[in-house]
Amino acid sequence: MGRIKMPELTAYQIADAFPDECLEFIPRALKSFGADMYEYKERIKWLMDMSFPDAEKALYRMFINHDVVRDRSKIIKKYEEVLKILKDKNDKSYYEQLNKVARAKARPIETMVVLQKQHASSARIHGCCPFGTHTDSNPSFVIYRATNTFNCFSCHEGGDSITFFMKLNKVSFKKAVEELGK
Repeated sequence: MGRIKMPELTAYQIADAFPDECLEFIPRALKSFGADMYEYKERIKWLMDMSFPDAEKALYRMFINHDVVRDRSKIIKKYEEVLKILKDKNDKSYYEQLNKVARAKARPIETMVVLQKQHASSARIHGCCPFGTHTDSNPSFVIYRATNTFNCFSCHEGGDSITFFMKLNKVSFKKAVEELGK
């Protein structure tokens, strides 16, 4: 029977699921991994400094597990990312920023524009693309009311209300969130 492969969690998922455990465990793990990485680097340095023939150096290098070094580097990077996320979460401004983005995403797209050749149903609004990057003889733009998202089948633009506002007004993400949050 084969091993069960566990799903790879992102740093955000780890920080959300285990915040207290991460703050306790990760600093210790980073210290331990740092010592291991130092030991591997010292072995390689020692090998290169020795006056072995190249064939013997190559043979010895085969016994240094480079996969472990690469895997540990990945783990260290993820742990450092988790700690940064947890530090940011403890900052009140982090939650304020999340609330601003949530308010901006909640703004209905249909209130931002009136589409040409508009046809509305309970679930969708069809019309010509408001971005002006192509000409529409038939409506190719759809706003999905249930998810507050849009899609243009001609220019292949799509996204949420923030993306729509950014594309329509040619502004940055930050400016779009500020304007939509008003």
